[in-house]
Amino acid sequence: TQVLILGGGMTGLTAAYTLASQHNLTNYTIVEAQPFLGGRLYSVPFGLNPDTGGPYIVEAGANWVHGLANNATGAVNPIWSLVQQFGLETSRSEDGIPPAFGRAGQVDVADAWGEWTAAWGRFLDLGRERQHRGLGDMTARAGLRIAGWEPSDYVHRSVEFWNFDMESQQSPDESSWFEIANNHYYTYHDFSDEEYLVHDPRGYVTVATGPYHSLPLAKQGKLLLGAPVTELHYSPDGVEARLQDGSILNAEYAICTFSVGVLQSKAVSFHPPLPRWKSDAIDGFSMSTYTKIFLQFSTRFWPATEYQLHASSRRGYYTQFQSLDAPGVLEGSHVLFTTLTDEESVRVEGLTDAEVQEEVLDVLRGMYGTVNVSDVTAFYFHRRAFLALEVAAVADVEGRWNSNPYTRGSYSNWPASYLPASQKNLRAALDARLLFAGEATSYEYLGFLQGAHLEGRKAAESVAHCLAEEGKRGCLGQDWFEDILAGQGTKQQWQRRGVDGVE
Repeated sequence: TQVLILGGGMTGLTAAYTLASQHNLTNYTIVEAQPFLGGRLYSVPFGLNPDTGGPYIVEAGANWVHGLANNATGAVNPIWSLVQQFGLETSRSEDGIPPAFGRAGQVDVADAWGEWTAAWGRFLDLGRERQHRGLGDMTARAGLRIAGWEPSDYVHRSVEFWNFDMESQQSPDESSWFEIANNHYYTYHDFSDEEYLVHDPRGYVTVATGPYHSLPLAKQGKLLLGAPVTELHYSPDGVEARLQDGSILNAEYAICTFSVGVLQSKAVSFHPPLPRWKSDAIDGFSMSTYTKIFLQFSTRFWPATEYQLHASSRRGYYTQFQSLDAPGVLEGSHVLFTTLTDEESVRVEGLTDAEVQEEVLDVLRGMYGTVNVSDVTAFYFHRRAFLALEVAAVADVEGRWNSNPYTRGSYSNWPASYLPASQKNLRAALDARLLFAGEATSYEYLGFLQGAHLEGRKAAESVAHCLAEEGKRGCLGQDWFEDILAGQGTKQQWQRRGVDGVE
């Protein structure tokens, strides 16, 4: 095998498609731990569609296209191009002030929302201005405070959570001011400020699997599903992957698309052990969890808006509800979902379905009144598919996004103490043979599906170039830095530079 592609999510499948379609390289093997393709794109059947007699399809993982196209520059989000290519059903998400409710009915959040909007604009502008001046990064919390935002009560904290944590998965205290500003700029300025919800019966996963499956069979390489990798041995001569079932695969190059969470869990051992510059880059990053909980009811009892805000005294406690029962979406479905992030996501992963359902219903009864909340006819929050060799009991402790050993979270976030040079180290190859790629290695589109897609394409292009150059030193064109010294922004100082993981 010339190339091992480790992971069958968006990054891995894009890499495979790029190798085959753009370079006619078909001697590759995709190795995926789970018994399906798509990774954190996870489309699942849910509830009952009375029109078809079958279930609806909902998205437990990625769900939106963030940013479409910039008419002035001609830049198009590649995910939007794929959505259009396959004709997936979408609808534009509402971006106004949602109706808000507390424990005793409706709450007015208009003033707090206006204060947030003004502060957020200053936060973004000041973040980029300070970078250009060579000033140091701070937490996003410090940046918001400098921009004039100080959440003084539960209404302001709920508005902040809705607008910040629901995008970044983590709080302003845990996030980088500069990189949040950059991340927002690259997607919503380079493309557009629109967000489209995907609700196609084929599933959003189609944007990853569709191009790969469109290849002629002879170009689809070899595919191994349900094949967890336990060891990776790398050297200047190539890469060897050892699988859980004892089999061994060898290749000239490998593209590792495992999430930061999986790499941090040490579930895969590296031989030789990772150099310090690499392990520091992995361990220093953040991986968090974004959990959607779906309910179908016998009747719809909530407002005829896409979103509803729950203003709780407990920050992040079932703050956002979203209706799929809307014209052009899943009209008449009576389906509602709520989203948790970070610590609340981890907390509910330790509860039973019945316990979580009761928590959600208790919140809804407070928002709309006990007599108005109708009966639940279906309930779901993410539990992974299990391999045949696993016992059923494992499902209760390793089923969710954070506890799933093959995801260990939903997507990454940039912490305030993390430097751009460290992300270069996260992305850098080892011995110019073992590459790393995924949404976490994308500087511009970190955390977004377009980041995963573009990083897969870049990794494949690099490998194809090296194969054509017969492994010539420097063919990958990647930098790494053994020691990252003090300093930030444009004046940041790096030391002892290497190329392609080789000093």
